[in-house]
Amino acid sequence: MNDSSGSSERADSAAVGVATPTAPASRFRLWFGLFGGAVAWTIHFLAAYAIAEFGCVSSFRDARFLGITGVAWGILAITALTLVLAVGALLIARRSERLLLAETREKEDEPEDFMVRVGLITSVVFVAIIVAQTLPVLYYLRSC
Repeated sequence: MNDSSGSSERADSAAVGVATPTAPASRFRLWFGLFGGAVAWTIHFLAAYAIAEFGCVSSFRDARFLGITGVAWGILAITALTLVLAVGALLIARRSERLLLAETREKEDEPEDFMVRVGLITSVVFVAIIVAQTLPVLYYLRSC
């Protein structure tokens, strides 16, 4: 068995422009793309509430850095983390869509198509909600 001939065949097919088979979208990617944004928003909602509620009654409200309270910094940190999670879900849903479009399939209405499309829509919506939910909180937390 000569291993070098297999690699040269792959190189030849890539040079000619023959599409190499892609791995199908995994179930984890499909589910994460579908629910990742919603989970990120839920985490953001609960953590922002906890930080704002308990931060304003503790000495954390008196801590200031660059003119912003410690509570506002905490909310900015949780917003950044959950935005990374939600945008990651969006990117994974987009990647799954590309993988599904690259596959040659017989049926158009498969559950994977639905999961990918809804995952794209919900991820965009939840990214927007996380950003929109953060802006007023930062305004009202200037003084606890």
